Amino acid sequence: MQSALARLLPRAREPAEETKQRAWREYGLLVVDVETANLTWDAREYLRVIGAKLYGPRRRAPAERK
Repeated sequence: MQSALARLLPRAREPAEETKQRAWREYGLLVVDVETANLTWDAREYLRVIGAKLYGPRRRAPAERK
């Protein structure tokens, strides 16, 4: 037996890039990987500073924790 809400679920998942584009266009939300090669070094650093100011420092990856 399916839930009554099952009919409201999308049939297929949209690709991540499409989700990012829609989030930006519809809600003004920006989803950015600060490690992406598409950004210059200074752009990545600028985003890291903004992220740290808004949400605090990032947790280090397990390999970096020593």
